[in-house]
Amino acid sequence: MRKLQSPGRKLPRGASMIESLESRLFFDVTVQVPAGQSVVFSAPDGTLANLQFSNCAGSVTFAGDVTQGSALNGTITVTGQTTTVSAINVTNATATSSVILRAKTPNQIPLGNFTSDGPLKTVTLKQMTLDGNLDAPGIAMLNLGGMQNANLQYAGFTGSQPFTLIAGNVTDSKITSADPFKSVTFGSFLSTTPGNATAPGSSVLTAPGLWMIKVNGNMTADLNLTGVGIAYGDDTLGRAMITGDVSAGHWNVQGNTWYMGAHSFGSQWSGVNAGYVWGFKTGQDFSGNWTVGSVTSATIGRNMTGATVKFTYDYSPTTYNFKNWTVGNNLQLSYMYGPGNFGKFSSQFMSNSYLLSGVTTPSFNLNAPTVFASPDAHFDSMNIHCHSTMINYADSYAAAPTFGNLNIGMVQTPNGGIPFGIRANKIIKQLKMNFKNHTVNISNVLNATSVQDALTAAGISPSDAQDFVTSFGP
Repeated sequence: MRKLQSPGRKLPRGASMIESLESRLFFDVTVQVPAGQSVVFSAPDGTLANLQFSNCAGSVTFAGDVTQGSALNGTITVTGQTTTVSAINVTNATATSSVILRAKTPNQIPLGNFTSDGPLKTVTLKQMTLDGNLDAPGIAMLNLGGMQNANLQYAGFTGSQPFTLIAGNVTDSKITSADPFKSVTFGSFLSTTPGNATAPGSSVLTAPGLWMIKVNGNMTADLNLTGVGIAYGDDTLGRAMITGDVSAGHWNVQGNTWYMGAHSFGSQWSGVNAGYVWGFKTGQDFSGNWTVGSVTSATIGRNMTGATVKFTYDYSPTTYNFKNWTVGNNLQLSYMYGPGNFGKFSSQFMSNSYLLSGVTTPSFNLNAPTVFASPDAHFDSMNIHCHSTMINYADSYAAAPTFGNLNIGMVQTPNGGIPFGIRANKIIKQLKMNFKNHTVNISNVLNATSVQDALTAAGISPSDAQDFVTSFGP
């Protein structure tokens, strides 16, 4: 039997029996904030937040079930539950202006857009995640909670100070400045489409220069440092310190770099450093594709695997493509080549790899008529050695017109009929190598015959040294 409606509870005409489930329509509310005043609102997690405008005015647009209240002692109240701060617009801004959000414990508040009609000294919105556009002539210090699909544009600033940018996790966001950055610090800096700065889902930072970038997690974003306006001899990139892995992305640095370091650089990472890099370091592996003018000192914590390093600085008697390069374990399936001098190189193992000084192409033939583009280049020291009876040097090539101290450790032979070994032109000042526990250690090597004579004298038969070649030629 159908239950009859109580006579005392009749619904108004047109009302629904399920009014409690009726959806409500929310509209954005824009609050005008005079200079020096603030607006208080309820963050998405219910806690209060205060947005203060100092030495500037502006407006704030809120989305959610909100209503603007009255102003009291320079504070405007917005009641109800905010879902998003759709926009913050700053007016009458100067280089002394600031916009600061103060809140106790809110989670990240979504921020749609931020605009300013002038430069700002400080913008502190570290409880907000920008997911839209930021457009300002310049912000000396910008502190955000994070960025997701954001677009930052610093343009037209006529001041002299570089900018500082701090944010949490940054994903698929573009940051562009017409002036250098003093410091950039992110929790992570990631891209869905690394290595393609114009594609949807890319992350890229573009600026004339960057004194320091620190990422406390992983990085797959691109860097584009143009060097425009950077004084000759100054660094376009000061320090890049990545705590996590740089597994992908492309770095373009048109100028000098003081230091680059990360836990690792992966095979999907590529870089162009048009000038010198003073220091380079990984905690673990390096597998990238890198074109660089020169490197003063590089330390690879473990392996160089599948890497290509092309040096572009031309030969001169006193300059080096690298001064010191250390690989903690194995140089394998990798190419390092350049027209200039090589300094000191060391690793425990070298397999299926090329170390070529005075050479401008990775294609290499031990017995080619001519391989050296710079006939006076020299390779100071190459040490492939570990304290064991393991094979150190396998199916690899080392070349330089002049070698200093060359120690390649235990040599693996045979090599399946494929020649491998050493190519020089003028002299190998000291050559040390082992074949099946027979040691060759000779000085002032001027031709291949000297090496063959030393092998015979050490009791190393042609079959013991099978496929290993020492070649001399221009």
